[in-house]
Amino acid sequence: MAYLYSSDAYSPQEIARRVEQTGVVKAAMPPFKTFMLGVLAGGFIGLGGLFATFIAADPSFGPMTGRLLAGLFFASGYIMAILAGAEVFTSNNLLAMAWASGKITLSRLLGNWSLVLAANAVGALGLIALFLLSGLHSSLDGAVGRTAWLVGAQKMDLTFIETFARAVLGNLFVCVAVWISLGGRSMTDKVIGVLLPLSALAALSLEHVVASLYYVPRAALLFWLNPEYLPAGAAALSPLGVGAHFGAVIAGNIVGGSLMVAAVYYVIYRRGAEDVPLTHEGQAPRDSLVLPGVPYPGPAHRIAPSPARAAAGGSVAEPVGAAAPGAPEPATAGQAAGTERPGPRVF
Repeated sequence: MAYLYSSDAYSPQEIARRVEQTGVVKAAMPPFKTFMLGVLAGGFIGLGGLFATFIAADPSFGPMTGRLLAGLFFASGYIMAILAGAEVFTSNNLLAMAWASGKITLSRLLGNWSLVLAANAVGALGLIALFLLSGLHSSLDGAVGRTAWLVGAQKMDLTFIETFARAVLGNLFVCVAVWISLGGRSMTDKVIGVLLPLSALAALSLEHVVASLYYVPRAALLFWLNPEYLPAGAAALSPLGVGAHFGAVIAGNIVGGSLMVAAVYYVIYRRGAEDVPLTHEGQAPRDSLVLPGVPYPGPAHRIAPSPARAAAGGSVAEPVGAAAPGAPEPATAGQAAGTERPGPRVF
């Protein structure tokens, strides 16, 4: 007998529903609140980039060790955005699932992306200003400043196709990490689930537009304001090259997040799915978690079709003894004692 996934974490079907409903909430959020959360996200991810720069600047680490550690510490910035609550353009590419379901309009989708991306840029630029004013670029005998310039300048050496492909892979890792985080029920679950996918983003030198909003302007400003920390022969970043870089990264991130994650999971779990409310535990009712033709593993040992489904000719089975359609479910012990708060919970 085929069963669905079962564990303490939310099932993939429940995650898909949570992603869809989260997209509806984000699209309806007041613009000022969205903008402020986007500014925080730009700063958080910039902090992860700053941490990773210090690791990469330390010559005592070997090449692979340095890459791995830089990836792990870069992930701390995105983890802050996930756990503290912030709006990141790349993870908001998952709003495409709510659009595909017809829950939000295309104008709301594009409006959210545009506003969040602008806010991420403001947050990243603010952190760059703090980085330069603090004198951190002179740390390790100027190695931090040289590394900060190299990280941004090396992005300009990639072709448009290389940048685009790395951006697709980068947001594939990011959106899968965010997807996994929505399956966790505690901060520990979320951190463990997202750590390796987010670490791979920096360790593999993949592209992420919010990270680039920190790395590239930082390199440009270092060239003009603190050239003494740059390696010999350093040149200014070309405005045309910078524009082409961001165009390729934004397009690649949208493909990686919206098409390769949101659209694929929409087709698997949400296309044609019944729109039923979540329970007080943040889960969808039992019938909404089964796939057509796949019986749900209920508590009873014997499985038989419910009268309603049998009359309709359905093939989805329910445990024997389930409540009749329309009958109220029995109260839990917490509800009877008045200690359990009813009502839906989206997140």
